[in-house]
Amino acid sequence: MPKTSFLQFESYDVEEMVFRRPLDMQNVQEFELCPRFKHEVTEQEENRYDVTVSMEIASSEERPAPFDLRVSLVGHFVITHEEGIAEEVRANAIQKNTLTILFPFLRAAVASLTSAANIPSLILPVMNFAEMV
Repeated sequence: MPKTSFLQFESYDVEEMVFRRPLDMQNVQEFELCPRFKHEVTEQEENRYDVTVSMEIASSEERPAPFDLRVSLVGHFVITHEEGIAEEVRANAIQKNTLTILFPFLRAAVASLTSAANIPSLILPVMNFAEMV
């Protein structure tokens, strides 16, 4: 039987979903979408963490885009047993594994939001957080 991870994912909440089509950008034909990602880890109490992951696309004169988009999710995690777990392993799990767990939910939210806005769904690429964080 597989060993249970010491890091448990309890749930997530959608904190924010914003889609806006600025009037002055609706006819933009040539553009490159440059999503910006952020994440933040907040210790709520001993062994309980909230991890916020967000993505934003903001149109500007330098980087025109046909829409502005912002999605933010908060995942709730708990460390169930920490005996014998090195601090480096624990910190790595909190920083990287939580993002790996939450990112598919962010991808789905972005795809759903853009689809509901009656534009082609924006599918975020798969990302390797082990190298990014």
